Amino acid sequence: MPEEKATRAASRYDAVIATLVGFCALCVSAYTAWVQRQQVRAAVWPILEYQTSNAPDIHFTVANKGVGPAIIKNVIIRVDDQPMKNWAEVLEKLLGPGKHPGLKVT
Repeated sequence: MPEEKATRAASRYDAVIATLVGFCALCVSAYTAWVQRQQVRAAVWPILEYQTSNAPDIHFTVANKGVGPAIIKNVIIRVDDQPMKNWAEVLEKLLGPGKHPGLKVT
């Protein structure tokens, strides 16, 4: 009989250890899935790049250089910390009043 009790005790220890190892594996798996999800999210972020040019004419360009979509809902253009209503007003503030030949406002 003592041998049977020792076998049962060893069996219980084996079951507890196997359960603990299984739980640890589950935790590691869940953490790995979370890290991979964060990496996938970071891989599809939009990256907006702003450029200006004044040769041969004035250009303002915003381009999405990232992998994901860039959804731009609002843009505020400020000149001397004052918000402008449209591009014509921006050009008037920057270049002075009057018509500006060769400049296209789109």
